Amino acid sequence: MQIEFLNTFLANAKKNDYKNDQMICYQLLGDVYENINLPDKALENFKRYLVLKEATLGADTARKIAMLKATHQLELSKREAEIFRSQNVELQHEIEERKRTETLLANLAIRDPLTNLFNKRQFSLLAIKEFERTIHHGYHLSVLFLDIDHFKQVNDLHGHLIGDKVLSSIAAIIQSTSRDTDIVGRFGGEEFAIILPETPGWRAFQVGERLRKAAEESTFGVTSVPLAITVSIGIAQLPKTSAQEPAITLEELLNQADQALYTAKRSGRNQTCLYQEK
Repeated sequence: MQIEFLNTFLANAKKNDYKNDQMICYQLLGDVYENINLPDKALENFKRYLVLKEATLGADTARKIAMLKATHQLELSKREAEIFRSQNVELQHEIEERKRTETLLANLAIRDPLTNLFNKRQFSLLAIKEFERTIHHGYHLSVLFLDIDHFKQVNDLHGHLIGDKVLSSIAAIIQSTSRDTDIVGRFGGEEFAIILPETPGWRAFQVGERLRKAAEESTFGVTSVPLAITVSIGIAQLPKTSAQEPAITLEELLNQADQALYTAKRSGRNQTCLYQEK
């Protein structure tokens, strides 16, 4: 009765490929045959049990090894992905740092390092472009030259470090009162220049007076005793004509502004002078 039941159970286990159930059946059949003194049958079932057990254990071992390999590969992939992300972040930082360096170098090529205004070379290039645009469209154009009064005395009495702070402060005043379209540069030493696009002489004179008064009313707290600084300003305007041939060249226009500046200084300084034909 037991043998018939076990064989039926074994057949069902084989049909569904239940390896553990098959092993149990073979082991129990071996025990039953051994108890009823049928050693050959018992040995046959025990052998089948051992073969199936070995095969099952081998499959489990292979499956465990495969799982270990898969886990190892997953960890390796995660590590490689992390390394890649880290390298990518470093590369991005390197690219950003290179861009910052390129921007800094580009600014150094066109900017005065002390005031951050355009240097004379860049100012001249931009002035040429604006002059040509003005002539092409027949606009107004004015040039303003600004010079710090008695600046040599500031350097001689207080030193060049204080002189540099005064230059930076005057540059900041100019920038704060200039439009985005104006071209502002440090022309050399204590002299600054401004191109005022689409601006007639009378309006440029107002701009100059606003700058002059701003400097005069400012207190330059660069020493224990605040300094009083004034500026002289010269202005020249490009005559507006309908023709696309300028009445004067850019060089002549700049020279007129320089002459007006000289007139302001000769007249007592702390003045704004508009160039007048003699």
